[in-house]
Amino acid sequence: MLSASILLFSGCSLLDDALKDLEGLTSPMVAQAFFLGVAEPDDPAIAQALADSDLELERIIQVHLADAASVDDLAQAPISGAIVDLQVGASGALQIEESLEGAYVATSEDGLVYTTGQDATLSITLGESFSTLSISLPQAVEATVSADWDSNAPMTVGLGGSYDGALGVVIDVATAEVTWDNRPSGIQEIYDFTHGEGGVTELVIPASAFPGPSVYAVGIAGVDNADPETFENVNTLLTSFVAGKVRFYGVNTIPIP
Repeated sequence: MLSASILLFSGCSLLDDALKDLEGLTSPMVAQAFFLGVAEPDDPAIAQALADSDLELERIIQVHLADAASVDDLAQAPISGAIVDLQVGASGALQIEESLEGAYVATSEDGLVYTTGQDATLSITLGESFSTLSISLPQAVEATVSADWDSNAPMTVGLGGSYDGALGVVIDVATAEVTWDNRPSGIQEIYDFTHGEGGVTELVIPASAFPGPSVYAVGIAGVDNADPETFENVNTLLTSFVAGKVRFYGVNTIPIP
């Protein structure tokens, strides 16, 4: 009888797991979330260029919601009117407001905080439906960035580790103009960004990012994807929650006489 009971409970456990997996694959709720922090630049000129640029990159989270059964449906059926909250560590929950249909955004101006090593949990309420996503916030990378470089030359940056993806942004310090960045925007771009092969150890910045002699602020982040096991009541196959912290480095392309 004991062995039969063990088999019975084991069978129930396997069935529960199978049903949970099936629910995660068939749930119509899809979320794509992208959370970035920024390490305080050591160089005041870089900090000023970042503040003067139109990046809105100091701290930002984007959450896109859709009612989708496949990748092809992601941009076709945005979910509007949801209540989206973010809690980082033991801090109070921050409500993320809807900026466009199905797109919810918060920045540092809204009180958004990024605390390395803390768990960030998104809560999504839509009618009587309640969903959650969680991720441990990665630290900033210790990238290998050359302090002197040539104009109109591509740069390969080592991330100092292996990540699920790599994000970069380049700003001309003199003008605060963003000359290049690869930040995804919109639900489809975030999905594509988060569904690569992983194991990313470097980032290639194109030559066009350094169009002429100047000093550039090069921001680099290694980003990690959340474990789908932390997701509740969402389509685990199509949903992603990615986070990373950007660190800026100064790069001089002014020729030395």
